Amino acid sequence: MRVSMAGIGGHVVWFPIVLLAFCGFPSWQGRAQETGGSPPAGEKASNADVSLLDTSGLLNLGGQKVVEATSTEKQGNEPKGPVEVDASGKPNDDLFRLGNEAYEREDFEEAVAYYQAIMDRRVKNGDVYFNAANAYFRMGDFGHAVLYCEKARRLRPRDPDIPHNLAYVQTFSIDEPVRKPPSSLDTLLVFHRQTTFNETFWLLALLNLFFAGLLISRVLNLRFARSVYYGYIQGTIVTLFVLQILSAGAKVWEKNHFREGIILNDAVQAKAAPTANEVLAEVNSGTKVAILDARNGFAHIRLPNGIPAYILEGDVGEI
Repeated sequence: MRVSMAGIGGHVVWFPIVLLAFCGFPSWQGRAQETGGSPPAGEKASNADVSLLDTSGLLNLGGQKVVEATSTEKQGNEPKGPVEVDASGKPNDDLFRLGNEAYEREDFEEAVAYYQAIMDRRVKNGDVYFNAANAYFRMGDFGHAVLYCEKARRLRPRDPDIPHNLAYVQTFSIDEPVRKPPSSLDTLLVFHRQTTFNETFWLLALLNLFFAGLLISRVLNLRFARSVYYGYIQGTIVTLFVLQILSAGAKVWEKNHFREGIILNDAVQAKAAPTANEVLAEVNSGTKVAILDARNGFAHIRLPNGIPAYILEGDVGEI
């Protein structure tokens, strides 16, 4: 459980050091504190800004480290139903604190309501999504738990705790998650899956700055430009610059043409057409699908096996 929010927002060896530091730093906004190898655990994140949050403490998903899920988690809690909270006039940091306090009291429905109140303000934040995922998991709602883990991972791609929790939550899914091996694109584009959309363009701008600096040093005929190291560094920067341009292009294409979602309920009937009687397949909570379109109360999706189908729009949440 995260208890603060982030992001609601002559020498020639310095360049590789800068890149290594960037790759090793798990997030622009601060790394979560690891709590060991237990199933979804609570983590404390860095101070941040939604407006500015300054809460502290350490909350665990389940109150203690566990090796096996409790019977409540296995079977799923019976939700109390939607909980209404008074969010009017409260800043985001207060709502986040109240959500964390509700989580500590094990009132997970109220915690979700406070986190949802923040999200209803169009706030996109990894800590809010992460805490919401933990609360949904404790409620036995594994579809929403997977959905918000996936949302958190997109905003914090280098945070090791998020895939750890996601993998654990998926062990409760009825459908076996599809495990895709790394693609050649992921291997070629060094930072492609390790950076957010905005970070990709910041890194591209940084490489462009380095490249311009090399050109200027060559034009001015500086001593460094005549050294044997100049060619090596120039080749490295040009290669990374080209790869980063490809990465940026791929992310722009994905953002505009590729939508993914998570099935939120069990035994969802996927049909060939909205009014068809024949059921192509039954999909269950936590399953990732591609969203092709959504209209008139139905979502046109592509199942993990590649077959297009229609389901009720409320049965899928977009990542």
